[in-house]
Amino acid sequence: MPPLLTHCYASNDTRCNASKAVFDASALLALWNQEDGAEGVVPLLADAAISAVNLVEAAARLALAGIPEAAIRETPALLPLEPVPFDDEQAVQVGLLVQATRASGGCHWAR
Repeated sequence: MPPLLTHCYASNDTRCNASKAVFDASALLALWNQEDGAEGVVPLLADAAISAVNLVEAAARLALAGIPEAAIRETPALLPLEPVPFDDEQAVQVGLLVQATRASGGCHWAR
């Protein structure tokens, strides 16, 4: 599986960025809702990434909570998170992790 933390850009620039943290939807929602644990997210913001899939989940949860569309659309732009595309190969690779994560309790939807 290709590393998810390294993002190489298809240009003449051969340098790569490596984010020190990758946020999931729960980290973004904890920050938004000022929940317990949000204080641990704040120091990581400057050098963090978030998968497009996790942005979908966060946006959906905010919409279901009644947050206005304009506020949801502004959220990614207000945070210094690097959005990371999620392609079909990555989707299959992550899907195949379900067996390993089920045993450890790490995959809530596959229980």
